[in-house]
Amino acid sequence: MTTREGTPGAGTEIFMQRMRILQVKLREIGTYQPHIFKTEFLPQQYLDIGWGGKDTEDVALFGSEIRVKVLQDKPNYIFETAPDVFYTILAFDADHPEGVYLLWIRTNICGDVKFASGKDIVRWQQPQPQKGESFVRRVFFAVFSQVKETSHSAIISKNQISGRKNFNVEKCMSDYELKHIIGVNCATVKYDPSVDQTIADLRDIVGLDPSGKKILYEVHEGKRKDYQ
Repeated sequence: MTTREGTPGAGTEIFMQRMRILQVKLREIGTYQPHIFKTEFLPQQYLDIGWGGKDTEDVALFGSEIRVKVLQDKPNYIFETAPDVFYTILAFDADHPEGVYLLWIRTNICGDVKFASGKDIVRWQQPQPQKGESFVRRVFFAVFSQVKETSHSAIISKNQISGRKNFNVEKCMSDYELKHIIGVNCATVKYDPSVDQTIADLRDIVGLDPSGKKILYEVHEGKRKDYQ
């Protein structure tokens, strides 16, 4: 597998022209804003992001609308990788009423374009547009190269709210030692009544065992429930 990371231009002006076009598209959907990405960057590649099979029309394409029901499952990312380089993929809701809201982080991806390697440290939680919202929400998907392989003991459950609110990209890059922004893409979503039950399943805190597979307790609206 190959990567364009660290090789500006990839030997051709055509590649640079394509990346500048992607940069313009990112600008058009509001990527470069203080509460999202504070400074402009030139993408190193296009991120292929979708749900379902290869023939699906459910793809993130710089602001294309995706049905919330489709987003119950985490997306398929396809991107180019370099040997011995670790990558992090993430997703966040840029227009959540309470600030940028983290949906997913998977780190330590190495050696494959479909991220079968790596580990979810923040498990996928679909965006939750609310009834009565007069706007669509932008959901951003990004890939970063890591400085090195990292270890993470805590895992945020798919139903947990804590640890997701007021997400900051620059702080995330510092906390997880992310090196370069490889690429960014975006989809938009709006309210769908079918997600109401999913919203009801959310909890302020979900305590997991060390493996991250068993729920030990939940805290919601100040009330704790133990499962031990």
